[in-house]
Amino acid sequence: MRRRKFFVAENYRPRSIASFANMFTFTSQMTTMTKHIICLLAFAMVILCASCGERQTGKETDSIGKESHALTLSDFSWLQGRWEMPMPEGILFEEWVPDGDTLKGAGGLIRGMDTSVSETIVLTANDTGIFYIPTVKNQNGGAPIAFRLTSIASDSFVFENPAHDFPQAICYKKQGDTAMVARIWGTIKGKTESEQFAMRRAR
Repeated sequence: MRRRKFFVAENYRPRSIASFANMFTFTSQMTTMTKHIICLLAFAMVILCASCGERQTGKETDSIGKESHALTLSDFSWLQGRWEMPMPEGILFEEWVPDGDTLKGAGGLIRGMDTSVSETIVLTANDTGIFYIPTVKNQNGGAPIAFRLTSIASDSFVFENPAHDFPQAICYKKQGDTAMVARIWGTIKGKTESEQFAMRRAR
């Protein structure tokens, strides 16, 4: 801290040496007191900031924790039912039904009177989060791949698995009561690729 400089005008003469000495002593005491006060204030600010930081971190942790524990499969109830999308090859469909503590889905293609199921999905929750777990025929050796919930709103949700080849993210977005858009995306050879499926509720 820079010390204050005191100047005495040339034509100024103290009444006595004692009065000048007293003035200097008083000024010196004030400077020392000022140092102590500044140090105390600085220490108090450090303690206050640390305390606020702890409380803020606590709030964020509580908020995330409460949100995670508050989420249930009922938050995805709008997904239940059958959804369809006309395509040149036939009708692409996806159907979701509740099964105990999970939602189970199946997807495939309808060609005339024939229905082929190419994918089964389980939407389930455990202590570590909520997961979208598809099993696709002729992919990943027939093994299920888990995607973790990373974002949710009243009309949409996103599941992600950055370690998967493609896709790395799956999003469902409701559009009114009778339509939704399913979108998948990820990176293939350094290039971002995506596919979108606009589906309507069949029942």
